[in-house]
Amino acid sequence: MAVNNEQTTSITAENTGTNPILVTDYYTISLGNSGVGTITLQGRPYGTTAWIDDDEIIYNGDGYIATGLVSGKWEYRLFCKTGNFTSGTIDLTFKKG
Repeated sequence: MAVNNEQTTSITAENTGTNPILVTDYYTISLGNSGVGTITLQGRPYGTTAWIDDDEIIYNGDGYIATGLVSGKWEYRLFCKTGNFTSGTIDLTFKKG
């Protein structure tokens, strides 16, 4: 079974984002391109189905990079919720490790 260490996507609408990725320690998130919108970092304990909002990033096309640390097994994704996309294209990257 292949291990996926990174999820990347470009969004041009609301209610879209990266696929989930299993994280057990450090991670890096980055946003790029010239789009405008609010991106939510969402997580859930491994094996559960309900997403929990962890952080909201108001993105205006200037680039964004952040790191974090997880304790235990969690799945994470970057997601643009309904009503949070304004315009353009936003590149989303979630990388573990």
